[in-house]
Amino acid sequence: QTIAMRRGTLEKIGGFLPFVRHLAEDHAIGEAVRAIGETVAIPPLAISHACAEASAAQFFAHELRWSRTIRSVDPTGHVGSALMHPLPLALLAIGLSSDAPWAWLIAALALSVRFALKVSADRALRQAHGGAWMLPIWDIVSFAIFVASFWSSRVVWRGFSFDVDGDGLLSAAQDE
Repeated sequence: QTIAMRRGTLEKIGGFLPFVRHLAEDHAIGEAVRAIGETVAIPPLAISHACAEASAAQFFAHELRWSRTIRSVDPTGHVGSALMHPLPLALLAIGLSSDAPWAWLIAALALSVRFALKVSADRALRQAHGGAWMLPIWDIVSFAIFVASFWSSRVVWRGFSFDVDGDGLLSAAQDE
């Protein structure tokens, strides 16, 4: 992430010190900038990134921290983001409907739309198409991360565990 602002704006919001305990410090900085009447703008660029985690466990912890960050910033929106997981929800519908044909149709539609989204994103980012076979697996893992984000407010950041309070502030995690 990158935040660019004028030195005067940074001084008006009190520098970076007021944000050191925020899980979503970028969001808190944006809120502070808006509170002093300045405008926050996001450039119209598509940005991609590579996974820097060395293991699946580190990657899972990173994604879980991110999901809990979103939950701390926008709890209602986070709950609503359940709709961003149509394939796992469709698979649940298959199981709960005793294999009803309509549920299989919804799952097929969800999978088709997911593949179309991947192709569209690959084109927008000028990336080679590939890895489509992993989409259903990732969608299920992503849904599991979403569900797990509601079980705790603990996050791991660079090897350190923190508890996140209702205001999105970090404190050192107490041993369980």
